[in-house]
Amino acid sequence: MTQDEKSEELKKALKDGHVAIGMNEVERKLKQGALRVVYVSSNCKPEQKENVAHYARLQDVAVIPLHMTSQELGVLCRKPFDISAIAIKRV
Repeated sequence: MTQDEKSEELKKALKDGHVAIGMNEVERKLKQGALRVVYVSSNCKPEQKENVAHYARLQDVAVIPLHMTSQELGVLCRKPFDISAIAIKRV
């Protein structure tokens, strides 16, 4: 999956409202088994990536690293803050 395809998938999910935004919400939803795929920014802290990867393995959810920083991910999501992780919910 190319970077453009990842961005388009995220944009579509954002438009539909089927996303979990932010590390805390992503971790909470992972524990509930409510996510399909998780995207993490390129500058996400290593310990946060490890936590997400751990919970994702338990739920058999793919974790996909992005080539955009948390600032760029925040802009993509039209939020006035940085976003380290975003996930698409199961529908």
